[in-house]
Amino acid sequence: MKKHLLKGIVVLLALSFLVVPALAKVSLAPNEEGDLLLYPLYYAVEGLETNFSVINTSPTECAVAKVVIRSHKFSIEVLDFLIYLTPNDVFKATLKYDNGQYVLICNDDSLLVGNATTGIVDRGDDADGVRFVLTPPQVTCSDLDDISEDSEWWGYITVIEATAFNVDDCTDCTELADGTYDKDDLFDLYWGTWPTCADTANVLTGWTELILPNYDYLVYKPTVLKDYDQDSLLGVGDETILGTGNGGNTLCMLEAVLAKNNLAIPYYVSPADPKITATFLTFPTKLFRCLTGAPIAASCFFNQNTEEPDYCVEYATDIYNMEELRQGDTHCLRSPCGDEVRKWLCDEVNVIADWAQVANPFTEGWTRVSFPEGEGVVETTFDEVNTFTGAPVLGLVLELTENGLALMPPAYEFGDVSCGEASQVNGAYQLGFSDCD
Repeated sequence: MKKHLLKGIVVLLALSFLVVPALAKVSLAPNEEGDLLLYPLYYAVEGLETNFSVINTSPTECAVAKVVIRSHKFSIEVLDFLIYLTPNDVFKATLKYDNGQYVLICNDDSLLVGNATTGIVDRGDDADGVRFVLTPPQVTCSDLDDISEDSEWWGYITVIEATAFNVDDCTDCTELADGTYDKDDLFDLYWGTWPTCADTANVLTGWTELILPNYDYLVYKPTVLKDYDQDSLLGVGDETILGTGNGGNTLCMLEAVLAKNNLAIPYYVSPADPKITATFLTFPTKLFRCLTGAPIAASCFFNQNTEEPDYCVEYATDIYNMEELRQGDTHCLRSPCGDEVRKWLCDEVNVIADWAQVANPFTEGWTRVSFPEGEGVVETTFDEVNTFTGAPVLGLVLELTENGLALMPPAYEFGDVSCGEASQVNGAYQLGFSDCD
């Protein structure tokens, strides 16, 4: 009897160490391979252009993805299109100013233009490639008088994987003599058999170049999320809002993954040398602040923005020199020192340089950008029991020194995510290890 009891206890202990797989939840991709890419910045103005790419890292999966280019102020869609990536494939395009227009130019065979009825009508690898003109931002609401401040020549880019096909399972993908696969077959599979032979896979990554012709260029990577699990057919011309049409990952869960309480940003303030720093802060879920109804109601992010000015994000900055002295203080032993000045970010892509002000006696140091509410940071409820703090923000720091230009992400502190009555998980949810539902 005792031997059987002991054996049973051993079995239970062994089972307790087994990892029980849970339903996949959207999270940051630690290996930068995923199914949702967020590029926080592009420029397509005269004298500054943007190359960006989407890479299929899989040797066995084909993938279809929707590219959405949005304006900087109100996240108005200025262009969308689909790309068709066979195994080990790369898509590349350029956003630029060309002959008096802001355009996307592409000579890549992954860009196939068509629809489910007529099939392929244009190809990126044709002699002249594909040239899309970016549509100036337009809105239908009447509560904004500053729409003229929005523009199509700068903003941010979202790439959503629509589906993936395993070439061994979907035999209609024809392997060509050079070992690649026929893009026409992939196009037909997506529009003809979806979702019979379709799923999503964490196989996409990318990069971006901001180019100043004849001077310099800057490279940065998108923020990559995995297990976003889009599960509805994505078409061209239809509005695609993050957090809808996917496998249970709501917009609020996506925001919790992206939420940050503080950003740590180095800075220079010395125009004569020159040494200058500016920071871009992008809110990829703060969509359509000019609209009412579903787009706003679906976003927990707007819980933060109920005070004047409407739909702006409240933030504060603490500015320090290289020796922990804080602007306005004779000495500060540790940060934060308190007494932050409240400020507002009202656009979807914002440029700030709060350290470049007359009152700042420092020429070099670092600043902490935080998202406070009262004495602490904002807490947002994304269902009956779960909350997160901070704001879902992407950051890029631009530095100009005598050595040239540099573009880099800021350091950051994850927003706290609380799962019911459990303790706050301090970034675990963002990295995919939380039990938040």
